[in-house]
Amino acid sequence: LVQPTFLLNHPTVLVPLARRNSDRPEILDMFQVVVNTREIVKAYSELVDPVDQRVRMRGQLAYREQGDDETMMLEEDYIECMEYGMPPISGLGLGVDRLVALMTDVDSLRDVVFFPTMRRARIASADGGNQTIDEREV
Repeated sequence: LVQPTFLLNHPTVLVPLARRNSDRPEILDMFQVVVNTREIVKAYSELVDPVDQRVRMRGQLAYREQGDDETMMLEEDYIECMEYGMPPISGLGLGVDRLVALMTDVDSLRDVVFFPTMRRARIASADGGNQTIDEREV
């Protein structure tokens, strides 16, 4: 996806913390903005139903047992807090580093990240040229 694109109708299994769509429970109330193959924004309504949350977290455990280390763990403390009541919540995450990379037309996020240990450094080589290396190598 190169052109700015809104991605909608994500399957429920992908984001266990996002709320199901009221009309179509197999999809989430979620969207992403992708530009030039990079996710710039992710937004969704939070799941606040403790029963649904427990079922979905348990479903994630099955994927973990199959070797998927990126799945969620069962968080009983979090679910217990939900049982006391949570208001409807929604929000979005803006990838500032990705937005800056898009605006400055750079390929690597390392070139725009604000933390110096992650940036590339340019140093002069013995033959008079420049060499790009990780600052950790300096």
